[in-house]
Amino acid sequence: MSSPILTKGQNISLPVEVTELDVIVSWVDPERDLDASALLVDEGSRVRSDADFVFYNQPESPNAAVRYLGSSSTDEGKQERVSIHLNSLPADVEKVVIAGSSDDHVLGNFGKLALQVRDQSGSVLGEFFTADATWERALVFGEVYRRDGAWKLRAVGQGWESGLAGLAQDYGVDVDDSAQDDRLDDVVVVEVADSHAQATTATGEIVDVSVVDIDPPKRGVRTRKPVARKVETASVHSCRRRGVAHCSVVLGFWCRFG
Repeated sequence: MSSPILTKGQNISLPVEVTELDVIVSWVDPERDLDASALLVDEGSRVRSDADFVFYNQPESPNAAVRYLGSSSTDEGKQERVSIHLNSLPADVEKVVIAGSSDDHVLGNFGKLALQVRDQSGSVLGEFFTADATWERALVFGEVYRRDGAWKLRAVGQGWESGLAGLAQDYGVDVDDSAQDDRLDDVVVVEVADSHAQATTATGEIVDVSVVDIDPPKRGVRTRKPVARKVETASVHSCRRRGVAHCSVVLGFWCRFG
């Protein structure tokens, strides 16, 4: 099969033997960041729940059929990748929408934007290039969709000036648009093995603590789905690490009483 360069609105059939897709969103300016995302939608082009929105703050769908793989640099610029396991998609998911967005820049500042779809062997199945974006902050690059029991790829090229939040809401996602700066209850906390220190409590008692890493959610769009706390944490102001005056979120650590 050839790997056609698609024009806006054009679609192609994917080979029946294809079971996995590597979806690549790329751009040429390495100083700017673009975030790829995917939405699993039903026949009404709506997500079944917020869990069907795969992006930087929710990197995989419930059964991991679609996963956000993050970004990397290339000789031509930068890219973000999303993987799709076609055989694992639920039967009521009619299509996977592939989008790209920026919190900091309008897409017209990025120059040429590209979508490339590869199969599990790395062969290119189709590509779509666009430089039409102007004031939009989010763009649907393409769709992988079912048609008569087979999978197809369509180039879309539709933009949203309202950004990723507006795009996600139009597909039925319940976006949490409240302020994010002080929501420390939502951080993911993981204990670092064999990393222990001591802390002084409010009464002056010295106790053992464990140093834990904080993996804060990326700023920007968030769904309203709550994030479970992994461990209970002590006050950052009562922590003491060996050789460090105090633990802080800026350093990327909190301490937990042992």
